[in-house]
Amino acid sequence: MPFPFSHVCDLLQQTSDLPPLRRNQTRVVNQIVYSWFCKHRQAIDQLGEDVSSAKPAVALLSTLLPERRPDRVYGLQARGLQRILVRILGLGHSRAAELSRWERPVEYGEAVDLADCVEAILLRTPNPATAHPVTVEEIDAVLEIVASRCRFSAPSIRQNDDVSSPTQAALGGLYQRLDACGAKWLTRLILKDFRPAVLDGTTVARAFHPWLPMALQVNSSLDAAVSSLLQTGSDTDGTPTFKPSLGVKIGRQQWAKGRSIEHCIEMGGPQRMSCERKMDGEYVQVHVDLTRGEKDCLQLFSKSGKDSTWDRVNLHGAVRESLRIGRSDCKLSTGCILEGEMLAYDDRECKILDFDAIRKHVNRSGSKIFNTKEETQDHEHLMIVYYDVLLIDDESLLGTRHADRFRRLEDLIACRQGYAELVQREVIDFGSRKAASQLRQAFAKCITARLEGLVIKPDNDPYFDFAAGHNTAALQWPYLRSYCIKLKKEYIGTFGEVGDFAVVGGRYDATKAMEYPPDSLPGRVRWTHFFIGCLDRAKSTPTRPHFVVTNVVTLTVAQMATFLTHCRPRVVPYEPTQNKNKTKTKNKNRGTERIDLAEAPFDLARIEPGIDGCKGGPTELFADPPVVDIRCFSFHRQGYGRFWSPRFPGVVKFHFDRTFRDAMTFEALQTLAEEESSRRAELADEEGDNSVQYYDDTTENAGNEQNEKNEDERAHWVDQLKKADRRGIAVDAETSQSSGPTTATTARSQSSASASQFSLSSMPNTHAQLLDDLHTQYDTHELYEIHEIEEIEEMDENDKEDRGGRTVRESSQISELSIATVKSPEVRRVRQMTATVIDLTGDDDDEDEKEDVKEDENWQSVREDDEYDSDESQQGIARLYAQEEARLSQPSQLSQPSLPASLPPPVITTSPPSTPPRSSPVPDMLSSSPVEPASSMTTCASQVASQPNSSQQQRPTPKRLRTWDVASMYPAISPPALKRARSGI
Repeated sequence: MPFPFSHVCDLLQQTSDLPPLRRNQTRVVNQIVYSWFCKHRQAIDQLGEDVSSAKPAVALLSTLLPERRPDRVYGLQARGLQRILVRILGLGHSRAAELSRWERPVEYGEAVDLADCVEAILLRTPNPATAHPVTVEEIDAVLEIVASRCRFSAPSIRQNDDVSSPTQAALGGLYQRLDACGAKWLTRLILKDFRPAVLDGTTVARAFHPWLPMALQVNSSLDAAVSSLLQTGSDTDGTPTFKPSLGVKIGRQQWAKGRSIEHCIEMGGPQRMSCERKMDGEYVQVHVDLTRGEKDCLQLFSKSGKDSTWDRVNLHGAVRESLRIGRSDCKLSTGCILEGEMLAYDDRECKILDFDAIRKHVNRSGSKIFNTKEETQDHEHLMIVYYDVLLIDDESLLGTRHADRFRRLEDLIACRQGYAELVQREVIDFGSRKAASQLRQAFAKCITARLEGLVIKPDNDPYFDFAAGHNTAALQWPYLRSYCIKLKKEYIGTFGEVGDFAVVGGRYDATKAMEYPPDSLPGRVRWTHFFIGCLDRAKSTPTRPHFVVTNVVTLTVAQMATFLTHCRPRVVPYEPTQNKNKTKTKNKNRGTERIDLAEAPFDLARIEPGIDGCKGGPTELFADPPVVDIRCFSFHRQGYGRFWSPRFPGVVKFHFDRTFRDAMTFEALQTLAEEESSRRAELADEEGDNSVQYYDDTTENAGNEQNEKNEDERAHWVDQLKKADRRGIAVDAETSQSSGPTTATTARSQSSASASQFSLSSMPNTHAQLLDDLHTQYDTHELYEIHEIEEIEEMDENDKEDRGGRTVRESSQISELSIATVKSPEVRRVRQMTATVIDLTGDDDDEDEKEDVKEDENWQSVREDDEYDSDESQQGIARLYAQEEARLSQPSQLSQPSLPASLPPPVITTSPPSTPPRSSPVPDMLSSSPVEPASSMTTCASQVASQPNSSQQQRPTPKRLRTWDVASMYPAISPPALKRARSGI
């Protein structure tokens, strides 16, 4: 029984009528989808009654999920479809102008697109009612005819070309029978964009049939998936078995973005992970069917699912040679399915070329992509890097674990440098303590080598895991199964910042404008796409700047609200000439030829065709261009490759306090990109024959400055990756306490040139554990100051924590260390200050200093020999521990220090000392006074206050003291002044 198209319109309209906030809630939209399928379940089930034909069910799914039909290309954009609709609906001049209202921004309310304009016209003059409503089968058949007339459609679609049915006549039979709502959604179906109604494809497939999502993963084609589903049946118990087929693309594994090393460790879980080098090329899935003959055995699919066999004909030779097709040593009997990355290779330089070099070797349905004047060199060709195998001789490997699949791939492929290779990978056990360090080092090498990133895969998981009931919404182990984790530099924090760019103009797109809810913006949206560029100083004059557009960017809702609130640019209309003959003869180098020179704020270089996707460029220019901060991770040459531009740029923030003359110039951008390209070429030369042992440690050469530079850069990125983890602390950092305040300590004075800071957040139970903790902290901390302290807590002696049964006071006074409890600055930064805890418990004589130096040398020798568990060291710590217990058993009193009456009073500082830079030597700021720190601070505070009987006043014991309290109530004593006071100077 045919399925009416009006039922589909009801679902889409119900989703579109939701408020913007609820429309973005997946749970709400999914509930509407499931309710709709339950309502029409009987009619939907009848579509699959005929097991021999899947067309009725495919027609419904093609209507609900138009993005699932990459094989159909209609060749109709909004403007082209508008011209056809004017003729189909017989619109006059005034109504045709109303149909083009979608091209202009709305004054108020939500934005409208071409479909909304079609609906408004048919609401005023509706079509006559028909006895036979339009069905999804009719629409699917018409769209098949329209797609068959476009040369960009798949070969299987083009072979059904019906010359007798032109596009206008085929579409006219539908539009003249539809009501206003149906015509609106048919328009969006042709444009393959249902926004503002967005349906989740997995939810729709699961609502249609519980096993359809699995079938679509194995066979990404709707026709093949539904056919396999009908043949499998729905009466069997358990999980069905779906087998891949040659000639039908297999769906790709789901993947998640790795935001940091810690995030990757959490998502991966305690299992072995394969870290593969991410190649900067084009995805290709190779199907080899030897039953069709050696000449026609290859079939290549792109990432979108399109059949690109003949577009990538230059890759066929490398594939045939790597599989030994036509040779006696070929290991295939019927065929196989492989996954790989297509790259461009230079035999002369022995290196892989940039991504933009691929377009010189591939076509797009017989046409060159940006027909450049530069001819393809004989020493440049395409190559493929394999990284997975999914089928071998009718044996499905989708359920085989990744380690075994890669082993089969190594046995199948015959590698040849520059033509066919295997991806380089390293297996890391995420369950080990060294996993984070190994992954960090591998990714730092990747960044240093100017590579795209890493792909992390579970080594023991199958390609698809249908049996496990994992939750795909929970991106964390153990729910994350058979996933890939992509780790790129641009996914982490603020990596990849380039600089400031000027926003020279903008254009309006109705479909994009519908993503901005009017209630969340302070004004109407006039522009959705913004053209950023750089000032070309070589062609600029003091009175007339010259800009070169490098990219087109869009804004988020929050950024758009900021732009509309704080930025009111003066606008000048921009209408570039479309007549090519006129362009060649008049104002060849000027992009503002249709604007009066008095109104044009600046000159604009001609925009490269690949920058805006041939959309026509900006519609308006900004006389006072705003400045935005742009971030990206690499550069490339768009269009005809005349200059470098940021690749995948993103807006970070606006700079309303800067002008376009403060932004990056075009010359600076090209210099930066050339340096990056040269650096990448140098690294490629160091790799030699391109068979780089990417994850192996490079040989240290003290005399090689380039190696030292690489090591310094790698160390820099390792440090940055550590800071990118949660709270700026590396996930594998050795800490003795996981939560609560951190205890930072300052060691007693050792010499005038060095001091050490320890961290004892909890008291160990055994002497050996205490020894290990002290050695660990001594090895990792070399500062005596506490940076960015927010709160200093002083606990009463009666306040206890359940850590080894000891009080905090007892635990905090081990080895004559003055301890300050520091709360994490990530909790709440009130004020960024620096407090110095000074140890004044020693004696100021040379003998004690020598003993301290000797003791420090003993510690250093123990640390160098890694004899942390030696008996002598344990005895020394036990002796210190016993001394501390004996001293702590006596009550501690805060008494007035006894200084000679003849000596002048000590000098008091009332502000925290500044923190010396890390590169500067450590100054002599520690003293050897026998006075306890707390008592000396109390004495100084009483002297500053100049109150009577200050010697008898006791220091209060508040629970919490802030840093400014330490600096004002309890100022620190300057050690040099105290020494002068003791010596009588």
